[in-house]
Amino acid sequence: MQKLAEDILGYCKEELKKNPELKKTYTPDLKGEEEGQEESEDSSNQNLDKNTEEKLQEFLSKETGEDKKEETKDSQVGTGKGAGGDERLVSITNQAFDDAVEKMQDDNTRTQAYCEMPKVRLEKLIIPYKKYIRDFAVYDSKLQSYEQNNLSLVKQETKKFLDESSNIVNYLVKEFEMKKNAKMYARASQDKTGVIDPNKLHTYKFAEDIFKKITTVPNQKNHGMIFLLDWSGSMQNHLTPTVEQLLNLVMFCRKINIPFSVYKFMNNGSSKYDRYNTVMNDPDSPFINTNKTLRADQSTRLCQMFTHKQSKSDFLRCAQNLHRSAKYFNDRYNWRRRDEQVSVPSISNDY
Repeated sequence: MQKLAEDILGYCKEELKKNPELKKTYTPDLKGEEEGQEESEDSSNQNLDKNTEEKLQEFLSKETGEDKKEETKDSQVGTGKGAGGDERLVSITNQAFDDAVEKMQDDNTRTQAYCEMPKVRLEKLIIPYKKYIRDFAVYDSKLQSYEQNNLSLVKQETKKFLDESSNIVNYLVKEFEMKKNAKMYARASQDKTGVIDPNKLHTYKFAEDIFKKITTVPNQKNHGMIFLLDWSGSMQNHLTPTVEQLLNLVMFCRKINIPFSVYKFMNNGSSKYDRYNTVMNDPDSPFINTNKTLRADQSTRLCQMFTHKQSKSDFLRCAQNLHRSAKYFNDRYNWRRRDEQVSVPSISNDY
């Protein structure tokens, strides 16, 4: 600011030297009155200030350019850019950001559509394991004699597999218990009870720790497992090894006594609903479809096969039914080697 003031003063002096007429001095009128004298002096000062201001504006226009001059004049009269002008202020940074975002847009993409997930009726979606066992029993009662013989052979094979897997399951349980005990030991903590220990009472003169201690071990049964078995057609060639691995895990969970549940999900069951059904607010459908929700496949079901609440006999029945179903579909996939596969009776497509 000081440099600008010095430049303006120097410019004014140079202009006064070039234009002597700017040096208007006042010659007092001896016949005038004091009032007239003051008015003449004020008029002279105003003319001088006016000329000086014009020269100053001309100097500023040379230094900053014509745009600066126009902007200064506009800001003085309040009709140009700025808070008092008629034009809108524009943020250059924000404009550059908007341009960059616009360049990133893909004009070939589809428009976005928002939707909601449908609500679920679990009682219509989940098939309990008791119904799973009952439906298989009804179907088995209708088999012919030779199919009954094949069915007994399949059940014996399943029981043999479970007996052979017991050694593997016992090893898994042993490793689990070792890791659990190590973790429990690491998390165990000792606290004083506030009760004096008589065995340490004789050390009260030179030791302050004369109270009984208690070891607190955190409970390790605050977990569970949920298994989902893919029962779709693409799993046909992999069902037998997958089911056998699942049976090992179920036996492991039963052995260590933790809560678990096993479901297989499918959408090929015999139902009046199919994936193209668009019935709204049907009380028998598992999914409640509306105009704002996704159109869920109404034939989808979750069949419960195992749980920690079922008895040993129910577990054995479910294991036999599941194992034989896996072998049946695996045998259908390898139909070229049918003679090498174990013959099992056909079952309903409901499960």
